[in-house]
Amino acid sequence: MELWIIYSILAAFLYAISNVLDKYIIEKLIKNPILPTIIYGIASILTAVVVFFFLGRPSLALGNVLWSFSIGIIDIAAAFLYFRAIQLEEVSRIVGLIYIIPLFVAILAALFLGETFTFIKYFGIVIMVLGAVSLTSDD
Repeated sequence: MELWIIYSILAAFLYAISNVLDKYIIEKLIKNPILPTIIYGIASILTAVVVFFFLGRPSLALGNVLWSFSIGIIDIAAAFLYFRAIQLEEVSRIVGLIYIIPLFVAILAALFLGETFTFIKYFGIVIMVLGAVSLTSDD
């Protein structure tokens, strides 16, 4: 088995634990979704500082630094929307719908990076999106 598959499965398992803990926190401990978003943002900044100062200072051009900050802002905005969504609905339904990410990645990667897939991979993405939508639909 390829090592990347094991890493992907372990990452998915850790994300699952994180999602359940997020729902518990937003439902039982912190009612306002902005608070975990701020905590998430601070933790991200602290992680970046630790990596930058203790693991070596990479020489980054100003453009790369600006891209990094832009990505961080997008990530924090996504975290806020995620926390707000799990405040309103069951976490298993929210996470299911979030997994339409491969559709967005395929479209954006094709537009901006020139990446293309075979028909079977696009078909797999469609199946994943249909599965995500079926998880969120009312019975």
